[in-house]
Amino acid sequence: MRGIIASDIDRTLTNRDHVIPKDVIKYLHKCYDDGFEIVFLTGRTFTFSRKALSLCDFPFHLGVQNGSEVLKIPEKEFRMQKFLTREKMMKIRSLNPYSDRDYLVYSGVALGDFCYYVKENFEDEALEYIERVQGFGLVSYQKIPSFEEIENIHFPVMRLFGSLEQMEEVKEKILEAEPDVSCVILHDLSPGGSHIIMVSEKGVDKGSSLKRLADHYDWTGPMIGCGDDLNDMTMFDTVDISIGMENGHPRLLEKATIIAKPSYDMGIIDALDQAIGMIND
Repeated sequence: MRGIIASDIDRTLTNRDHVIPKDVIKYLHKCYDDGFEIVFLTGRTFTFSRKALSLCDFPFHLGVQNGSEVLKIPEKEFRMQKFLTREKMMKIRSLNPYSDRDYLVYSGVALGDFCYYVKENFEDEALEYIERVQGFGLVSYQKIPSFEEIENIHFPVMRLFGSLEQMEEVKEKILEAEPDVSCVILHDLSPGGSHIIMVSEKGVDKGSSLKRLADHYDWTGPMIGCGDDLNDMTMFDTVDISIGMENGHPRLLEKATIIAKPSYDMGIIDALDQAIGMIND
């Protein structure tokens, strides 16, 4: 093999309709044919990701919810899963300082890839937000009376939304009380979105997931990583050459080896050409 190309999906590869253009698919297919393993790593769900990747006609690996679950595609075989326990999920919920909203807790791919929420724990403005994101994220939302009544014993991720300042305060509070989790704050790309905090099991991040996958298969060769947001930071720390989208988060771009034009201009193609040229040199 020649190496590994690991990439975020939304705003790194996709157009404005959140689908990867045919020309980008064709380019990645050529990279696969030339000996690169292709890995997609996203903070989104499997359902959302499969729509974006619907035109891909070559084998790849897909890590969803920041790598809490990694599947081999097209077989849809699980290669790695790392989940929060019910006890941790309930403890983190108990730390929520806001009375007008609760966490959104995700089931995982095998149990339907939907989102649990207790409607009574959300006030009107928060419920309006949930209604907006349902269609955008292509995820089914399941109302439940309480989290005590569901049978799941583990969960890939839980999310809370609010302002950046609020989410930073929540992150500090969580890690003080429960250090064995992973927290990342992202700008929410859904309509009217503000910021979200994603809480996962410790060790769930794009960089760690990529490294575990490479170790699992004993992959060798240089790694190229592509992304645009703060959850791509650990991936950039793991790879040999990093590609940041020019409209990405400033802190991420500070780490980037190459700055690419925006995804809707298919800037990733020229950037990957440059990265592969650096490998060849």
